[in-house]
Amino acid sequence: MKREELLCFLNEYLELEKFKEDISYNGLQVEGKEEVMKIVGGVTISIELIKEAIKRGADTILVHHGLYWKDVKPIAVGYVAKRVKLLLQNNLNLIAFHIPLDYHNEVGNNVQLLRKLELPVSGDFGTWRGMPVGKFAELEESLERKELIRRITERINPKALIFPFGENKIKKVAVISGGGCESLAEAIEKKMDFFITGEPREWSESVAKDEGINVVFAGHYHTERLGVMALGNLLKEKFGLEFEFVEIEEKI
Repeated sequence: MKREELLCFLNEYLELEKFKEDISYNGLQVEGKEEVMKIVGGVTISIELIKEAIKRGADTILVHHGLYWKDVKPIAVGYVAKRVKLLLQNNLNLIAFHIPLDYHNEVGNNVQLLRKLELPVSGDFGTWRGMPVGKFAELEESLERKELIRRITERINPKALIFPFGENKIKKVAVISGGGCESLAEAIEKKMDFFITGEPREWSESVAKDEGINVVFAGHYHTERLGVMALGNLLKEKFGLEFEFVEIEEKI
């Protein structure tokens, strides 16, 4: 498949026009081969991921966290230079999608998280810089808190940080993958029984306790794996491209 055809499809499918305020430069970040045949996916670009892509014979890397961000000067020094050099030396494309891949209604991280937890996708939850980010689930019948925690620790992250300060019966669950802790206030305001995000802030435990809400921090990495996987598998099914997801687990 031609790289430009792939990019046109991805830009339209992920509705990039909605996410102009994203701090990531979404789309192609480093130009490699014109023909795309094999894609390696990962959460964050790194030397380790690039070497895995080379070893597996890929021509394209698809990630959630790319090299270039709008609040960082685009100067190729240090680790950026090392990564760019390795990509260019091996003629590898680097494609990254940030908030568009958190939000998307089919392959988005938050939709995929709810499906993994066997929860319905009831609507949007949370905004960031005016852009939609997360999702929420409203259950017809309540779910025991311990059962939802079991699903999270077994299917998402066994080392999830759990603050069980709310009700035992769960009917409304809000999810924002990655660094969505700031939306805890919205979860409280909208009377969610359970809030799931990636990583905590210093104040999050005391706020959750004072407000009486269940909160789970399931890891930035672990809550943002599923979107790249789903998007890569879609490209495999739709266009016949090879796709492999590479696990390079992060502690955060």
